[in-house]
Amino acid sequence: MKRHGDMEAEFTRKSQASAGAVQFTQALAPVFSDPRLSASLKQAGVHPVQAIQEWAHWYKMGTSENQQEKFTLLVDLTHRMGLDPARIFSALQNRPPPLPEGITEADLKDPAIKFFADQFGRTQTKLSALEGQLQQRDQAEQKARAEWGLNSARQNIESFASAKSADGRDLHPHFEKVLPQLIDMFKANPDRDMAEAYETACWANPEVRKQMVAAERFREQSQNDLQRARIAQRGNTRGITTPVSRPNGADGPSKGGIRDAIERSADEVGY
Repeated sequence: MKRHGDMEAEFTRKSQASAGAVQFTQALAPVFSDPRLSASLKQAGVHPVQAIQEWAHWYKMGTSENQQEKFTLLVDLTHRMGLDPARIFSALQNRPPPLPEGITEADLKDPAIKFFADQFGRTQTKLSALEGQLQQRDQAEQKARAEWGLNSARQNIESFASAKSADGRDLHPHFEKVLPQLIDMFKANPDRDMAEAYETACWANPEVRKQMVAAERFREQSQNDLQRARIAQRGNTRGITTPVSRPNGADGPSKGGIRDAIERSADEVGY
């Protein structure tokens, strides 16, 4: 009974989750059942899902605060409709400017009011053109700064990834393996230090961390072996074996002279 209840609850959850999708599809069905629209989409080879995505893209461009995107949308739509954008926009420019707020056609019969209304319309047109130019200039500057920052960051990353030591070894051999972690960290904090981020990413990657630990152990073992070899080499040079002790002379045990004292002291410090 418990298993049956779990199955029934799961079925209910899935039914409720799919209810929204069903309602959405049913609401759009009349739109795509239009013969003219369906024939046009079929002729263009466009799936209804693709059409919805494209319409959403147009809506975002049309409601954008970026005037350039709105202009681009108008040009694109005129091309799709088989119209000449130059003729359309020239016609719009030849239209009389809108009347100032509070001024009617009857008021324009007064020459003085008409003169000021014309001056106001021309001023508004010039201000709109200047505003468009300033927006385009700001957008170009922002794009240039963004590209400069991107190129600078790319150069720093490439320089860091390809850095080598004096003997030609890669200073950051695990860069490619930890690149996904680096990308996530710099998305969270673009101003993060590259060297610190690389060390953190290496330690966060299990495979790289294992290799780093093994390399550190090998380095310590190599240093210890080298140190023991140096100590043994010093002892062999003096003809002394480990443990270090002064052998008896030809005439018997050492008498404790100055030479003996110096050699014993040297043996104690490893020379």
